[in-house]
Amino acid sequence: MNKPFAAFDTENPENVEKKQGSAAEKIAEKLMEKKMNQLLPVLKALVFEMKGPLKEGEIERTKEYAKGLATKLKE
Repeated sequence: MNKPFAAFDTENPENVEKKQGSAAEKIAEKLMEKKMNQLLPVLKALVFEMKGPLKEGEIERTKEYAKGLATKLKE
């Protein structure tokens, strides 16, 4: 079985609307090219402006992502 990975980062909502590729998406593409196993879709946690803080609800969303990742790693 190929080595597992998950990719995530923070992103400004304006960039999401412009559909600009995130660093995590680029990392995921490179790792998949190396035949690694992506366990979850890329997570983009939304932030206010360049340095944050996280937008409302994003902490809960990242916690759920982490729980899902932990579950996948146990399988």
